[in-house]
Amino acid sequence: MDREESKRIADILGEFRAGEPGLAQAFFGRVQDEWNWIPDEAIQAAADHFGTSYFSLQQLLSFNPSFSLEPQGRLVIQVCRGLSCGQGGSADIASEYGRLLGLRPGETTPDHQFSLRNSFCMGRCATGPNVKFNKTCFGNQEPGMAAKMLQGQGSPDQPLLPKLGGEVDKR
Repeated sequence: MDREESKRIADILGEFRAGEPGLAQAFFGRVQDEWNWIPDEAIQAAADHFGTSYFSLQQLLSFNPSFSLEPQGRLVIQVCRGLSCGQGGSADIASEYGRLLGLRPGETTPDHQFSLRNSFCMGRCATGPNVKFNKTCFGNQEPGMAAKMLQGQGSPDQPLLPKLGGEVDKR
């Protein structure tokens, strides 16, 4: 990480009381929001700040599917593969995104624009199948919608276009 990113980690850490390991998860949530992944430097800085071991924080992060320990794309696409969404065709939807992006679930494009992930229930079963672009959830997805959903997503200066797909929920 460069000096500016290291300073940003220190600034975020400064928002949390030192010596309280229970605050580590909230800290990592902020880091994940900022970079779409948790850099090793942030784990070490958190261990020092919260007075806990690097190993215990690594465990916390590795067992929580909302955190990534590897760099993710600018746009993380999650396809719900829970029971309800699965019955609604989410496997075909995931395959379509994979085909269009040249990815398998868990992979990121070489230019770090896109990551494709499976999600195991977004808690929105009534509107499934569901697909999430970063934190924006789109319900009522169907095979054939992926290309339209991806329109305009390839460059960092273009914002998400929630009106392209099905129902939008910013929860």
